[in-house]
Amino acid sequence: PMSPVFSPAGKEEDTAVATSSEHRRFYWILGGIVLAAFVLRLAVGWQLAAWNGGDNAVVNPSPLTDMRTYMDLSGAVAAGEFHTEFDYQPFYYAVFLAGLKYLFGASLGLMIGVQSALGAIAAGLAGLVGRRLGRTGSGAVPACTAGIAAAALTALASTLVLYTPFHLIVTLQSFWLILLLWLMLLVLDRPRWYWALAAGLVCGCAILTRGNVYFLAPGMLLALALAAK
Repeated sequence: PMSPVFSPAGKEEDTAVATSSEHRRFYWILGGIVLAAFVLRLAVGWQLAAWNGGDNAVVNPSPLTDMRTYMDLSGAVAAGEFHTEFDYQPFYYAVFLAGLKYLFGASLGLMIGVQSALGAIAAGLAGLVGRRLGRTGSGAVPACTAGIAAAALTALASTLVLYTPFHLIVTLQSFWLILLLWLMLLVLDRPRWYWALAAGLVCGCAILTRGNVYFLAPGMLLALALAAK
């Protein structure tokens, strides 16, 4: 009789154990990258806010900039002092800021903390997307390695880090877009109505934050139609 050590069942069990260990290691590393991304963004945000004694574009942007527009609009909405038509485009970021200010007060530190968290979560989602896409690649790079590389590159991307403390849509919109991509991959892998609903809601939020996301909608609808077959 065949020895249990060299039986196909034994090989399958070894493979399952190795896969489980690889997945745990991936999530531990990914968690470390997310934490590092959050700390990095917090540190850079505070440093930029403190530069020049606080007289800078983070704390006191020029009245001619979008940053000042977002600060003033969100502050007026949160205080209940905005009584005219709200037609600034793109407008959703001002609503997002107004919600933060209404709930927690007009704290620059809180805003930096929230946007640092969004940037860190975006890095984590990039890791999940990278691993998922790595499974369908040529196999030259292991899926988990691809995921870790994607997360690390997102965590260290200079543009995403440096824009964190500013009153601009960059951080929120990058979060919406990577979340939307992750949800669409979930829909394609596991076609369920709730994943499709979540993708639609996130797409709507992304469109309200920046209207050019409308151009992604036809491709999303086509992908959903193919997944439903």
